[in-house]
Amino acid sequence: MDSYKTNHECVTYGDMNSRNILIARSDKLPYLIDFDQAHIGSPVYDLAYILSEFYVSAHFYKKPGIFSLMIDMLDVYFARTSSSRRDLIESQMSNHLAVQVIYRFNGPSRDSWTHYVDEESKPWIIASATRLLAEDPEPVTLFLEEQVRELT
Repeated sequence: MDSYKTNHECVTYGDMNSRNILIARSDKLPYLIDFDQAHIGSPVYDLAYILSEFYVSAHFYKKPGIFSLMIDMLDVYFARTSSSRRDLIESQMSNHLAVQVIYRFNGPSRDSWTHYVDEESKPWIIASATRLLAEDPEPVTLFLEEQVRELT
């Protein structure tokens, strides 16, 4: 948490989730709404926030294709950055993704984000995400590739 609080790289959206992304019928472009949590921080925050939503769904519905789409999304994002920068963001994002997944089950808006997950599946999804918490975490894309293999 201390590391994130001192990281002031860019403007972050702060609430990157599927409910805040609208696709216009006319031009098919995505538009973001609800900027009240925007702040100066790290891109790790927004990436982990949206991926945590997909992560829970991928595990609950047992859809390895969702993990593959997450990897593709990160590849598109990282195509615009250096390999050293990618390594840094990926390692930071592993811990942040774990925290975001756990928060979706235990935070104040848990009924909104994980209402569809049955009580039997919750501990399994949380345990899976907890594996990401490490002092020297593996890159998040390697972890997601592992999740694809486990579900197939």
